[in-house]
Amino acid sequence: MDNVLVLTCHEFHQKKSWLSKLLWPNRIFDPNWDSTHEYKHSQNWFTGFLWGEGSCDLAEWSEDVIWSVVKVRPKDIVLLNGYVKFSKGDVVFRGTHLEAAKYLQDHSPLGITHAIIGNVVIKGSDEVSVTGDKGTSITGKRGYSMSGDHGKAVSEDYGKAVSEDYGKSESGDEGISFTGDKGTSISRYKGKSTSGNDGTSTTTTCGLSITGDHGTSTTGSYGVAMSGKHGVSVSGVGGTSITHEGGKAKTGEKGMIQIYWRDKIMYRERLFVGYAGEDHVELNPQNFYRVEPDVFYTVEKGQLMRTE
Repeated sequence: MDNVLVLTCHEFHQKKSWLSKLLWPNRIFDPNWDSTHEYKHSQNWFTGFLWGEGSCDLAEWSEDVIWSVVKVRPKDIVLLNGYVKFSKGDVVFRGTHLEAAKYLQDHSPLGITHAIIGNVVIKGSDEVSVTGDKGTSITGKRGYSMSGDHGKAVSEDYGKAVSEDYGKSESGDEGISFTGDKGTSISRYKGKSTSGNDGTSTTTTCGLSITGDHGTSTTGSYGVAMSGKHGVSVSGVGGTSITHEGGKAKTGEKGMIQIYWRDKIMYRERLFVGYAGEDHVELNPQNFYRVEPDVFYTVEKGQLMRTE
């Protein structure tokens, strides 16, 4: 099998870049090598990211970091959780992070696209842009942008943007945006926006926004906003806001709210529905209520109530 490339990062003062060559020569080997699947501090100089892919939390991101690309034989590599360690190799590149990322991508076999941590990839319409953790992926119309944890993915109209936990995804009109837990997802007119727990999802007119527990979901007129337990759902005129137990919802004029809650006496799920702008004070005391537009409501002790 051909040699592979490993992205490494070590902290040196940028004004003393010569030090990296002294401590990190072109041909390197680990005198303390062992092939177990365990990390030892003495092996810190011989760890990195296979083809630049892995967990951004394991990399150094200070301004004094010098990034290197090391050519390694596959048999000299041991896979660890989110990174690799290796016994020996040849340093084929040194530079900034983005320079190293470009070198990796340019030397990828068969032009394979790698999700390189911290990389920035910009493509045009109808193209695909992929980066790893802490990366930024951008495409034009009908494009597909994807990044990892703490990353940012952006596509224009009719595109799809996906990022993982703590990320930010943004798409244009009629686009689709996804992000993971504690992420931010934004889509525009007739778009679909989804985030995980503790996330934030936003769309504009006629959009669909979905978030998980403890999240905030917002949409414009005639859109649908959905959140999980203890979430917040907001929609505009003619919209629908849906949330679950412990959550709160509000909608605009002619809109509707739906709040699911747990009946602890009967041990079942129940639903309160509120219509904003209805003429009747109370439509049905068992299920349907008139609510004021642009006012938050929640369920407490089995009753639909106003809240802040």
